[in-house]
Amino acid sequence: MGGRMGKLRAAPHGAGRPARSSGTQAMANPERKTGGRLRLAIGGAAMGGAILALGAVAPAAAATMTYDVTFAATDFQWYDNSPPPAPVPLALGHFTITLDPTQSHSTPTTSGLAVDFVNLNLDFPLQWVYQDYGGSQTGQGNLFVFGHDVFTQGTNDMLLALKGFGGTSPGLLELVYIQGTDTTYAAQLGTVHVKEIAPTALATTPIPAALPLFVSALGGLGLFGWRRRRSAA
Repeated sequence: MGGRMGKLRAAPHGAGRPARSSGTQAMANPERKTGGRLRLAIGGAAMGGAILALGAVAPAAAATMTYDVTFAATDFQWYDNSPPPAPVPLALGHFTITLDPTQSHSTPTTSGLAVDFVNLNLDFPLQWVYQDYGGSQTGQGNLFVFGHDVFTQGTNDMLLALKGFGGTSPGLLELVYIQGTDTTYAAQLGTVHVKEIAPTALATTPIPAALPLFVSALGGLGLFGWRRRRSAA
C-alpha cells in the first residue's frame, strides 16, 4: 500500500545607565570579593543539582491529544477517471483518535482509534499512520486511516487522508474506497470536521442519533468547500 499512499499525497537591551557591578564594589574589599565568588560557586552548584534532580523526577510529557473527527465525501468517480456510478454516493463517518501530533507514527496501528460509525462495508478493522510535517510546522501533519489496501480486488475497504491534522485548519486530502469489486472510487467533493476534546467527553453518540445529526449539519460544515484536485494526466 505504501506506493499507492505515496501517490495520494516542513532583542537588544534598551540603552541606559549600567548598574554598578558587584565586582567593582568588591575591589575595595578582597575578602568580600573572595567570599562572593565562593558563595556564587556554591549557589551555582546547588542550582545545577536542583535542575538535574528536577529533570530526573519530572521528564517532559508527550503532547498526546484526543480528536473528534467527522467526515463526508461524495461525487465519486472511478480512480482511473472512468464514470461508473459509485455504490455509495455519500460516504459518512465519525471516529475519535488519540495521538501525539508532534511525533510521526509510520507503523499501522489500531491503538487510540475508536470508530463510531462508517457507512461503508469494511472487511478489515481500521488502522492509522501519521506523518508529522516537522520543522516550523511540527505538531501538524497528514493522517491516514485505512483498512488494508483499497486497490485489492474483491475487498471492501477505504482510505481517508487528512492534511494539516493537529493544526488549526485540518482538511480532507483524499477519500477513496472499494466495495467488493475491482473498482476503486475517489471522492471529488467532501469535508472534514476535527475537534480537540477532553478525556471526559469521549463517550460516543449512538449511531441512530449521530447519523441524522451529522447529515443535517453537512451544510454548516461546507460539504462543497473542498474539491479534489485531479492529478495531471
